[in-house]
Amino acid sequence: MARTGTLPGIEDATDKDLTKFAEKYVEQRDERMAILKKEIELKEQVIAIMCKLRLKTYRDDEMNLTITMESKTTVKVKIGGDDDDE
Repeated sequence: MARTGTLPGIEDATDKDLTKFAEKYVEQRDERMAILKKEIELKEQVIAIMCKLRLKTYRDDEMNLTITMESKTTVKVKIGGDDDDE
């Protein structure tokens, strides 16, 4: 889509702060997307190992780790104490 021109007598309406923060936003978004991609790959590996070992639940008391297969594509991994604050 072509950019519309500016009206005569009106300067180009750029805002350096807006541009700076938009660039930072895009940088953060791209980093987050890369991390999400890696997270998905690791999740798939955990699921594959759980399926290979035919486990629905795995516990490692030394690490205080619990892995629960909720479905063939969903797994819950908890390390440490309970997430419930109530």
